[in-house]
Amino acid sequence: ARREGLDPGVRDSFAAAGIAHLLAISGFHVGVLALWVLILIRTLRLPPRWSTGVVVGVVWGYVLMIGAPAAARRAALILTAVLVTRTRGRPSSRWAPLSVAALAVLLSDSDGLSSPGVQLSFAGAAGLLRWAGPWSAVLQSWGQRRTPRLPRSVWSAVAGALAATVATAPIVGWHFERVSSVGVPVTLLATPLVSAAMPGGIAALLLERHAPSVAGVIAAGTSTLLDALVTLTETAAKPWWATLWVSRFDLAAAGVGTVVAYSAARSPGVGAVGRRARIVLWVGVAIALAPVVRGIGATGSLELRVLDVGQGDALALRTPRGRWILVDAGRPGDGPTANHPVVQSLRQAGVGEIALFVISHADADHFGGGEAVLAHHRVRRILDPAVPVGKGGYVRLLQAARAEGVSWEAGRAGDRLEVDGVHLTVVAPADTTVHASSVPLGSTVQIDANASSLVVLVEWGAFRALLTGDALAATERSIAATVGDIDVLKVAHHGSLTSSDPAFLAAVRPEWALISAGRRNRYGHPSPEVLGRLETVGADILRTDRDGEIRLRVDRNGEVRVWTARK
Repeated sequence: ARREGLDPGVRDSFAAAGIAHLLAISGFHVGVLALWVLILIRTLRLPPRWSTGVVVGVVWGYVLMIGAPAAARRAALILTAVLVTRTRGRPSSRWAPLSVAALAVLLSDSDGLSSPGVQLSFAGAAGLLRWAGPWSAVLQSWGQRRTPRLPRSVWSAVAGALAATVATAPIVGWHFERVSSVGVPVTLLATPLVSAAMPGGIAALLLERHAPSVAGVIAAGTSTLLDALVTLTETAAKPWWATLWVSRFDLAAAGVGTVVAYSAARSPGVGAVGRRARIVLWVGVAIALAPVVRGIGATGSLELRVLDVGQGDALALRTPRGRWILVDAGRPGDGPTANHPVVQSLRQAGVGEIALFVISHADADHFGGGEAVLAHHRVRRILDPAVPVGKGGYVRLLQAARAEGVSWEAGRAGDRLEVDGVHLTVVAPADTTVHASSVPLGSTVQIDANASSLVVLVEWGAFRALLTGDALAATERSIAATVGDIDVLKVAHHGSLTSSDPAFLAAVRPEWALISAGRRNRYGHPSPEVLGRLETVGADILRTDRDGEIRLRVDRNGEVRVWTARK
């Protein structure tokens, strides 16, 4: 049940496709193993009285072998309770085994039920118990009238996937603030692949030491199934709408609305038609009032993502109300715009519209992916230093923005913007205007784009982050007193020695230092000397060349939680 060696992109694809549970050893895997053992017992025509002991023994051996994670323990406890009571001729109620398992997990680990994994495991099982049967009957009845040739088992599978998805979606949204819109169909297609691959994987592990050639043949067949699973998952996760962002406020409001609608529909003296009408009415009221209630104040959390774009910069901010700000867009892409790493990352995060696109300066490793972003996302406004440069890619980006009707504005020190309670203050440059009248006719002017780089201070409540682009040391020294202490520093110029001035770092004293750099880049970024300066001021350093994509989530109380793709 260890996943350290799994490619981060594969993990993200499974999450976006809504089947991350297939990567965790959970009740599903325990159930599949028990099913295969029962099939083997019946195939060998062993006495039925052996079934309970053999299945329980194999399942608990498997659970203990993988470290007895809580979800697997829950499934093994339920399975044991069900099999033992049936063997004794005293079947229990459908909720009793689940209750026994919850009590056992709570007694063995008082904090166990607070874990997202355990909550998802129990919620999925409860959803199956509560809704799978009734929904299966409804779908089968509907299917027999419209598609009589389709087996009834297909509708049972659809009902089970729907029941588990509906039950777990609120928990997924609460903990991870996103839900998958393709989870049900992908689950239906992926489940058979995983079910078929499990016995092959276990058999290959058991035979590897004593019959390696046989284990190799089995492993090759299993690998084909897993390759098909990964291909399916990555294909399903590509569309931007595959993952939808939700806030905790939305989930809480939906929960209250559901309770009110359910209570109103069950009022005495109300017929079937009246119940449906009341539910529709209350849902309509909730939809109408949600924007008003949400507008009372910012809710949720602030998320900051440093995208892994190689030797370049791209950073995305999600406001507490779910709107997105993009700061830089990495280098130009080689293939189709849809395959640009920034577009791919934004799609996986469920980004449709970008409220503000900040281009720190006119270097290709910062604006290069801008055309791809404009091609696949609705951008409301663009902010940059407005330094006139003749770079072809920059000119094309200007033309593309004009064709899309995007507002393009110049940023100067002192400018303030606000998006959903998140305040952005431009602290540099003070003035980057180049007057054409001062340039002799026919001469060539070299403009140092780094010297005019936008430096933006992001503030939400007590949280403060400084995004420096490729600002030079002289710029850093000039703004140090203005900025003051910060929580997060996006280290300038990929950790180059041209930036990260010691006096500046001592003045701002960041808790987190985020560096965007390419793996084994030819510039030697980040500089060991810069890393030493950051360590001297006590900053925790995160780097895309080592850690992959970096995500920081900031709660209203100022707590910062950090994830990286590689650890």
